[in-house]
Amino acid sequence: MDITLRFIGKVKEAHISLNGITVIAGENSSGKTTIAKALYGSLSPFENLERSIFDRKIQSMAIYAQEWFQAANKKGNTGRRENIILTSLYLFGRRIPGRFKEFKLLNPDSDITEEFLIQAAKEYSRDRNPITDASILSNEATNNAIKAINQAYARNDMDYAKLVFEQSLVGVFSNQVATFGNFGKSTIQLGETNLEFGKTNFSIQNFLAPSEYKVSTVVYLPASRFSHRDEDFLKGRLLKQLGSDSALLDLDFTLEQHESIRENQVEFSRLVDTIIKGHLERTESGFVFVEDSHPSDQIALDNVASGVLPFAYIGRLVMNGMIREDTILIIDEPEMNLHPEWQLQFARLLVFLSKKVGVRTVIISHSPYFIRAVEKTLATEGNGVDGRFYLMKEQDKLFISSEVTNSMKEIYTQLYRPFEEL
Repeated sequence: MDITLRFIGKVKEAHISLNGITVIAGENSSGKTTIAKALYGSLSPFENLERSIFDRKIQSMAIYAQEWFQAANKKGNTGRRENIILTSLYLFGRRIPGRFKEFKLLNPDSDITEEFLIQAAKEYSRDRNPITDASILSNEATNNAIKAINQAYARNDMDYAKLVFEQSLVGVFSNQVATFGNFGKSTIQLGETNLEFGKTNFSIQNFLAPSEYKVSTVVYLPASRFSHRDEDFLKGRLLKQLGSDSALLDLDFTLEQHESIRENQVEFSRLVDTIIKGHLERTESGFVFVEDSHPSDQIALDNVASGVLPFAYIGRLVMNGMIREDTILIIDEPEMNLHPEWQLQFARLLVFLSKKVGVRTVIISHSPYFIRAVEKTLATEGNGVDGRFYLMKEQDKLFISSEVTNSMKEIYTQLYRPFEEL
């Protein structure tokens, strides 16, 4: 997959080929992490995009349904009656999305009717003060709300897809996608699909079906450590993935996919267990690390050695199936807390995931040692795994990417320079 970024953060232009293992090197504040975030924000929506579109349609329908509920109960309410309506509205608003989902999965071409909503209102009202036919009004406002409910579901899927992608990128970049001072357009081109941010709008052109991109999951491992209390957008997404139940329970998978996941788990366990000698477990209070030599002791995530965590995170994600064939794994500065020996082991781990599992990995790094470990491991153990290396270079006070796969000396010359001064 070929990806092009223009005027995103500090990146003036970057062309990245995402196959096998992709390494993006450069000095601090040269746009490396910006590329990682842009990749995550633009590719993660392809995970279950159809389900995301369906869920947002249901969400819109539920909002209009609450408008109907308020309009249908508006007139003739005493203060006591108003209190009952507020409580019932809360219950109605919480439960109507599930009712809509159930109905639309069975009857995708059927409209929501007033009778449907009245029945739901009766079911979700307070038991001691039930809503009856006599207490529900039909008027212009209720008719308009019902019309809006059905229009929300009938609206073009691409309108909702646009919302999914925009929310993802805005969330990743905290609403600062465009390059500072750039009043033109910021773009992310994924193959033929083009995502475009203007000053006040977002658009998608030449959209291809999700199946064209073969993205099963997208996982982002941030540079800094975090805890289960972290509220950062990206870290929150990772915690959710870590907490996912085993993919072996997913009924949407084929038998062959289940067998592949199980095989990956067995092979991966042999590799990781010899390094960190333990694993992550989920408890009611959060994640803990359990060492093989002390299985009865649980180490809180905040107290786990920083160098252990990257291995433990990936181990957990392989074991619960969140990392599997066609996963895109994005890792920001994996060398940060790793001893040189473990940098070599981590490079071997990533090559294994690409070669055996079919994971596409993006590595952000400014460590010449770790980059060399990846380069050497690809050469000795890659067996055909595609490896691409890019170096961020300054241009017009911004940065561009330059592929240096066949001229690795450029990376080492730039990153070794401080050591020569010492």
